[in-house]
Amino acid sequence: MGQKTIKRKIQSAERPAEADVAFLASTQHSKDLCYEYDAPEEVAVEEPVDETPAPETAPERPPLSRAKTAAVKPQETAAPTTATIADVPLSAEEIVRALVARKLKKPILSIPTSKSVKELCNGKSTLQNEIVGDFHSEFTNLPDRPEDIPLKELVPASQSLMLGRVSSALLSKLVSSKMPARFNADAIGKYLASKWGLGPLRSVAVMLFAIAAEPEARLGSVAAAEKYLDDTAAKYAEWAGITLQERSTQSSAGGGGSSGTVDPTVLAELTKTNTRLAKRQFQALAEYLQVDLMKPSSEQESEALAVELQQKLDAWTAEFSEEFLAGVAPTFSEKKSRRYNAWWNAARQDVLALFSGNLQEDLSRDAAALEAFLDRLSNRAGESLLAMTRSLSRRNQANAIPGLTDIARRAEKAISSCIDRPATAKVHLPATRPRTTVSDEGDIKFNEVPRPDVSGHAAYADVLQAKDLNGHPAAARFVSLKSAHSHTDLTNGMLDRIRTALDSGMSFAGKNILITGAGQGSIGAEVVRILLTGGARVIVTTSREPSSTAKYFQQMYEESGAKGSELILTRFNQASAKDCENLVDHIYDSSGLDRDLDAVLPFAAAPEGGTEIQDVGAKNELVHRLMLASVFRMLGRVIKNKRDRSIDCHPTQVLLPLSPNHGTFGGDGMYAESKLGLESLVNRVQSESWSDELAICGVKIGWTRGTGLMNANDIVAEAIEDHGVLTFSVQEMAFNIAMLMTPELVDLCENAPLMADFGGGLSALEDCAKILSAARTEINTAADVARAVKAEDDLERAASRTLPAPSSTSPVAKKSMLRIGFPRLPDFELELSPLEHLRDIKDPSETVVVVGFSELGPWGSARLRWEIESKGDFSQVGYMEMAWMMDLIKHVDGPTKNGYYVGWVDSKTGESVHDAEIEARYGEVIRKHSGIRFVDPEGSAGYDPSKKEYLHEVAVEEDLPEFEASSATAEAFRLRHGTNVSISPIEGTENCRVQVKRGASIKIPKSVPFTWGSVAGQLPKGWSPKKYGIPEDLIPQLDPVSLYTICCVAEAFYSAGITDPLEIFKYIHLSEIGNFLGSSMGGALKTRQMYRDIYLDKDIQSDVLQETYLNTTGAWVNMLLLGSTGPIKTPMGACATGVESIDSAFESIMSDKTRMCIVGGFDDFHEDESYGFSTMKATVNVEEELAKGRLPSEMSRPTAESRSGFVEAHGCGVQILCRGDVALEMGLPVYGIIAGSTMAADKVGRSVPAPGQGILTFARETGQAQLDKSSPSTNTTSRTSSVSLARRGATVSPLRASLDAWGLTIDDLDVASLHGTSTKANDLNEPEVICKQMDHLGRTPGRPLWAICQKSVTGHPKAPAAAWMLNGCLQVMDSRTIPANRNADNVDPALQTATHLCFPTRPVRVQDVRAFILTSFGFGQKGGQVVGVAPKYFFATLDEEVYKDYSVRVTKRSKTADRAYAKALMSNAIVKVQDHSPYEQEDQSRIFMDPLSRITEDAETGSYHFDTKDIRNVADVKARLTRLVRGERLNARPDAASGLAQAARSAQAWIEKQTGGRSSVDTSTVGIDLVDLSAFSAHENETFIERNFTEQEKAFAKQSLDQKMAFASRWAAKEAVFKCLHTQTKGAGAAMKDIEIVKSDNAPKVKLHNDCIKAGRKAGLEDIQLSISHGEDCLIAVAIGIAGNGPAKYTL
Repeated sequence: MGQKTIKRKIQSAERPAEADVAFLASTQHSKDLCYEYDAPEEVAVEEPVDETPAPETAPERPPLSRAKTAAVKPQETAAPTTATIADVPLSAEEIVRALVARKLKKPILSIPTSKSVKELCNGKSTLQNEIVGDFHSEFTNLPDRPEDIPLKELVPASQSLMLGRVSSALLSKLVSSKMPARFNADAIGKYLASKWGLGPLRSVAVMLFAIAAEPEARLGSVAAAEKYLDDTAAKYAEWAGITLQERSTQSSAGGGGSSGTVDPTVLAELTKTNTRLAKRQFQALAEYLQVDLMKPSSEQESEALAVELQQKLDAWTAEFSEEFLAGVAPTFSEKKSRRYNAWWNAARQDVLALFSGNLQEDLSRDAAALEAFLDRLSNRAGESLLAMTRSLSRRNQANAIPGLTDIARRAEKAISSCIDRPATAKVHLPATRPRTTVSDEGDIKFNEVPRPDVSGHAAYADVLQAKDLNGHPAAARFVSLKSAHSHTDLTNGMLDRIRTALDSGMSFAGKNILITGAGQGSIGAEVVRILLTGGARVIVTTSREPSSTAKYFQQMYEESGAKGSELILTRFNQASAKDCENLVDHIYDSSGLDRDLDAVLPFAAAPEGGTEIQDVGAKNELVHRLMLASVFRMLGRVIKNKRDRSIDCHPTQVLLPLSPNHGTFGGDGMYAESKLGLESLVNRVQSESWSDELAICGVKIGWTRGTGLMNANDIVAEAIEDHGVLTFSVQEMAFNIAMLMTPELVDLCENAPLMADFGGGLSALEDCAKILSAARTEINTAADVARAVKAEDDLERAASRTLPAPSSTSPVAKKSMLRIGFPRLPDFELELSPLEHLRDIKDPSETVVVVGFSELGPWGSARLRWEIESKGDFSQVGYMEMAWMMDLIKHVDGPTKNGYYVGWVDSKTGESVHDAEIEARYGEVIRKHSGIRFVDPEGSAGYDPSKKEYLHEVAVEEDLPEFEASSATAEAFRLRHGTNVSISPIEGTENCRVQVKRGASIKIPKSVPFTWGSVAGQLPKGWSPKKYGIPEDLIPQLDPVSLYTICCVAEAFYSAGITDPLEIFKYIHLSEIGNFLGSSMGGALKTRQMYRDIYLDKDIQSDVLQETYLNTTGAWVNMLLLGSTGPIKTPMGACATGVESIDSAFESIMSDKTRMCIVGGFDDFHEDESYGFSTMKATVNVEEELAKGRLPSEMSRPTAESRSGFVEAHGCGVQILCRGDVALEMGLPVYGIIAGSTMAADKVGRSVPAPGQGILTFARETGQAQLDKSSPSTNTTSRTSSVSLARRGATVSPLRASLDAWGLTIDDLDVASLHGTSTKANDLNEPEVICKQMDHLGRTPGRPLWAICQKSVTGHPKAPAAAWMLNGCLQVMDSRTIPANRNADNVDPALQTATHLCFPTRPVRVQDVRAFILTSFGFGQKGGQVVGVAPKYFFATLDEEVYKDYSVRVTKRSKTADRAYAKALMSNAIVKVQDHSPYEQEDQSRIFMDPLSRITEDAETGSYHFDTKDIRNVADVKARLTRLVRGERLNARPDAASGLAQAARSAQAWIEKQTGGRSSVDTSTVGIDLVDLSAFSAHENETFIERNFTEQEKAFAKQSLDQKMAFASRWAAKEAVFKCLHTQTKGAGAAMKDIEIVKSDNAPKVKLHNDCIKAGRKAGLEDIQLSISHGEDCLIAVAIGIAGNGPAKYTL
């Protein structure tokens, strides 16, 4: 019946005919129903025998010419199964070619291995960096500069490899994203093995070919994937020179018959299906039975093993203690080593600081400091340093700096006499003795005081040879030197050597010396200093992280490092046997330092004070191990390395730190035992076999004051000396030890072991412990008595008023004053008078000046960044501003829970906080959450580099569980996945059940740590635009970069002394201010929302598109703050955007298109951008930096030898540029002059980010007609502009012209602000460019510029980079401080050839900064430079009276702005958003088109608006009057309409008479003013009368019957005349005395004075006619200017 039913359905087409339906009956098919199968018949298969012997090593790949066609032979039917192809290991060449082919997107067979990566990339540096980065991740031990080495030589040919990190990831991605479901890596391997006989290694090789030619999309079926693999295998076979033969799936049966066989593939698939079904059933049963399948089956065994291991660990811990086990842990890592060898740059700093800074003042006052300075120069002497000193000395002779000439002469002599002499350590030892005192307060104080009766260089030698208490020579008792075996006394010779060393110095040039235990303040550290001074190469170890000690050693090297010296700092635990081996091996190994040690000083030690024999424990054992056993291990490793290298004629001198304390002190653990144990090495020299490798010198170190081990005993040192014992300072003992390494004593030591005793007679002192105890008791008693006396005095003073109260010594807590930081005004007589020649050369109206600036970056504002850059820390005011910015504090002025309070309070608790407490309470939080640091997800839109999210595509292998969705969503799934999605409607609803079927591909989020980009320069944590006053409704709408920029621009206006930006329009037209803010990427967050969030179906704002445009930020600035109609230009120059913005604005102002411009750049930090930079290998690899022991704050290291990429940052930088005459008129501060700028592209190439040298063109000029290099050419009396100078053609370069316009030469450039990104390429290219420019323009050799690298503290913000740099340059000029690049721990030796630059690593105060050059580079061939000049040169163009007037006005403006800024900050209202335009809508067109329309200030409210009464042309005047006649009130009182109409008719008639009814009469010469008499009360203000009316006017008014009418009419007339003159207003409070209204018979006349006469002549007016029309309670004044060339009638 069933068969019939199915047959009927097939015939009616209800069911497909090909449907395979089986019908089973229990009576006939019971085995099938119960899944019972017969055992398969075993078929004997004869295995083929491969008689070819397997090769022992991988066969050499044949050249491509050996296999010109695909070596695939099809299988003939019924042929026997072929032999499996011999499997061979992967070769490096296969991996290299695959990686390169994939990056180049070329077939793998087309990649020639004879070419290098650089050749194959054809100049594309980004691609080259990517490939080299992949190589480093894939292989180990690559040679240096792998990009220059042919591919076949990169990795040894014989090296067989497994897949590395990169290739494994690529294969995994290929399988997951391109292969069909269930066709995974295992299936691919089985397929290649079953069909082509390829083993697992050859299968991997085939897949390497596959990653070089991935399919464009996921392969739709297994068949397609197999076809793809077949093609790939054929390509592999062609390259490998093998023949692929398809393996048979059938075998012949004898007797001419054939029997069916099962296809192995089909069988495997069936087996796999059944296994999968069984697993699913097993999992279902386990879930039902609540069995945890993840639990290991051998849990009991695991637990037992854990218990056993824990017991062993407990036993070790109980025996040695956790402290001991932690103390022996190895810490050495060669990656964490730090190298210092830039002595040449330190020498440049010293000489340049001497001639340009204030160093000479300090040296003139301190003879000892001067002598040390000269010694330092002589130890760094060289031809270039001598040339530099002579050149700067000649310049000084011209400038005649007091006190410098003699120092310069001595410096030149010191250098010239030591050029060919090796470095020599001259140690200056002022002989001092200990002194312990007790103060009146009971404080015990230890001091060093001069020893009596000794002085001079040899004072210390005199002390050693002084007579003892009995008058006998004491030399042998204080110090001695003996041969350990022959006991020969060598003391006298050593004393002679000490005296010689003090007089002539000691040289250690060329010596390699290892010192352990040289912490700050230790003897070892002072020995290191002496050795560096003597030219040694020193390896010093530290037990702490190098980042915590590096600054100390860096400073030590800069102060002491001589020519040829080098200091290597490395972390090392001397208590670790592994570290002892690894350190010595690293020193000797050719892949390490490759050096043979001349000396070893194992001085590492640890305190054991307070431990007697009954208390000896694990810590003492650890110290004993460190000071004895590990020394043996370390020396043994030296012996082994010497023997391995057959070094048997150069023994390493070992200075053993012994002690005269053989238990003498007591209570010091196993210290004495450790020192006694070391003494055994003296005897072992003869009894053991290593005398050819080591030379032993025991050094008994006496009582040394001031070390970490002896600090507690310093107070009793004086008592010890009173008993005839000599104690030593740290410097004295270090000198003793260093002296033992001089050649004469080394020779003695190589002949036989030496014992040097510097015990000072301590070992001969009897009852030492009792003496010390008695002395300590006496001192403590004296202190107790002093404290008791003081307490008694305090009680008596409290009880009696007759005793004087003690004076308070505690400082009063200071309040902080928030200030903007306006530039100082130069003194006219001292600074400007010498530049008076500029008055006839430069015109302020042809000058571009910076009048304001601001920034927002990792350190907050520009002020805060400058404090960090110049001082390394915040001031009290800085901490206060930073705490406010980070929302740690807030300002209150009102009632609190503790009463009325004005001041700062904690933002969370409301507790009051004094200004002086802020650093103590919040300093650590501020420092931790500002600057360059680990990325904070809160400040990066949730981006967490530790969990960077990706989407991983997978093919679904099993039908997924159903889920519910709307019908629209379900249909969307069907549209995307087609038949791989099943949809079932849910009855009664509009939803559906959706099931994703097998074969669909889905993307699953995954998180991967992205350590590379996990450090950035971020805004201080807690920064919020709300703190600045931006309305809350705008904050989510705008992209963060727009918010940054709005805040920045608002603060820049405060920096210009402008408290309301609308004030600008009192002086210039709306169209005369330009907005040139630019960006490299614009609003990154909104861009990501538009592209990524829409794709992820997240909710986004409807207008997100507008926020992605680069010009939107500038638009928001204009809409919210300005409302100007000037140009908005948005430069996009990548990392050079800031300088391009300056250049565009400079051109705009100089071409008179604008008179003021807002310039700068803004950019954000975003994860997608960060990832992009990392793939280019442009940014620093944080993971590698952390492995090197670098802190985040150290990772941006411009010009440092160890630099490895830039650190990203974000924020905004802004400047306000304006024309010089506008700045003077407004009384704005001038921070600097923009003297010139340029932008340049570069050469032909293929690399977008490659650094170029196109900006060399800024120095372009012919050599035949250059200007005189020693003096400027601007010696004429004619005024010239920078533009005219730049147009002089080929004879004068734009750079030279920029300086020449201000009377400066190329030698007057003092500072170069470098782009300095901390990348390998840029930091070599940029100095080279600048040096070429200086050479070409003839800068005098030996006069280097200070090179400033600001990004060492800020990171690289991209677009704002040049803006921040310019801010820094302006601060340098104002403060006269050159900031330090503190992160340049070792300036790259390759920069030694950049002789026109000096790279400061410490701040330097200089006498003056005349001019600077700023350089910036951006991806995409954007290079730019800006030349800036000090503001004093601008002020020098002014007459003294003009300058004094300006000074008064700018000082007043500055004070007002300081108060306004402080108030705005404390009230969170720095940004003042404009709610509406300052004019009525009907007046907009007229204001826009009237170039002379200006804004006015309301004297009462301080607000600004365009007064509709301010009408300046005939047509508008007539229209206005007509409206008045019609009764329109126009801001007047409602009851004044008739009076206004009356006055308007009278004025209208007068105008008609004067113009003859024409409206085209010189429309720029009319002014009108209206006065409402009922509101006029100014005549009652005496000050107003005095300021604005002449004596004649006042006399006329007082004689009038109606004085109010008289003054009002004259005032209206003055206003009308002023508007007629078309001059710029000086503000609502400007005096109007220069416009005088004179009574005449017919009509009032106009008489002008002073500047108003100039204005009239400038406007081309011959006469000004005036009419005053009266109405009821009002009057109207109209002034018409008559053009003409005749004598001005208004001057009569």
